[in-house]
Formats: sequence, C-alpha cells, structure tokens
Amino acid sequence: MLIIAISRKASALKHALHLQTAERVTIRAAGPHDSDMIQCYVRNLVRDSRRNRFLGALNELSAAELHGMTHGNHDSYPALIAETVVAGIRVMIGEARYALVSDGFGCEFALSVAEDWRHKRLGTLLVEIVASQANALGVRYLVGDVLRSNNAMIALARKTGFSVVEPMANPGLVRITKDLSRLYATASRSESPHEWCVFQSASANRIVSTGQSPASIAAS
Repeated sequence: MLIIAISRKASALKHALHLQTAERVTIRAAGPHDSDMIQCYVRNLVRDSRRNRFLGALNELSAAELHGMTHGNHDSYPALIAETVVAGIRVMIGEARYALVSDGFGCEFALSVAEDWRHKRLGTLLVEIVASQANALGVRYLVGDVLRSNNAMIALARKTGFSVVEPMANPGLVRITKDLSRLYATASRSESPHEWCVFQSASANRIVSTGQSPASIAAS
C-alpha cells in the first residue's frame, strides 16, 4: 500500500513512517532550501528522462530554472516535490510544475518520476493533484507539451483523460489537453487551492480534500 500525504510544512516530514506493509511519501511545495535536493534529483535522472521532462538535452538546471522551481512568480508556482525518507534522509522521488497560461483559460504542467518509483501510480497521482490545483485556480484546461517520442507520458495522459493533438509549429511535439470543467462541474472553487491527502491501496485510490486552503500548496 502506498500512502501519500500533502503538506507544505517541513515539520510534517517527521511523521513519515517506514513500515513493511506501506511506503509513505510526502508531496509539498518546494522552497528555497530545496535547491540542492532538486538539482541532485535532476542530475540523477537518466538522460532520456531529463530530455523528456525538459524537452531537450541538459545535465542540470540553470540558476534561473532552479530559482523558478523553488520560488515561482505571479503566473507560475514552485514545484511540487514528492519525497520519501530512506534511512532517516529525505529523498526526492518526483516533481511537478504548473503555470497559468496568458489567456487565463489554461494551466500548463510538466512532471517527472524517479526510475525506481515508476509503475507505482505516483505519476498518475501527481497529474490528479495538479488538475485539482489548476481547477482551484479557476482555469478550464490543463495542458502540456510532450515529446512525440515520450510514449510513457503520452500513455499516462490518455489514461488520465487527456486528448492528444499534434501542434503544427513543432513536429517533434504533441500537446495534451484536459477539460477540467467536465470533471469539476459541481465542485466549488476557492481563492487558493486546497490541501489534499491522497491514499493508494491495493483496492482503491482516492483524493480527499481536508477542507483547508493553505497558501503553501498554491504551489505539486
């Protein structure tokens, strides 16, 4: 069983437990103190994973890119970090970013998951969390550009309800789009996104809102 709890507070990590029957992961907004951990995570991704995530070849993040992932601005938000604890040490195992599109109707996103944590539904849950955050911001569409060769992300997009189209401008990319209004037609929107707890078990997966609206998670 995989249990995922979301919190912006570093102190919440003290409650992460390692059990033989469960793995616990924390998903929270990144902060300036996470720069080294994020850079290490990116460096340790395999080459193809880095290329798929950043739509091109790179070995590490530039200073500007790293600042964006840990600070954000008025249109984009700090990265959402997925981490676990191994031998008392926090280890980053995934991340997602999202940013408002200038037209006000859409929210762009991108994500990655560490190789050892793939096929455990972490990527699916990150997509669902980002979709919830985008909906809370009041946008209708969640969109992303994906390398045409990134079969894993295209398959995940289709699995999670995205349509896949081929932009004319760049033949090497496809655009994935999800209409959030169809999913959240009856959901109320607040000024800031909610804090979510996600639980995955062998029998079911669900996302539950705590009913709180911390500015932190306005940040994955």
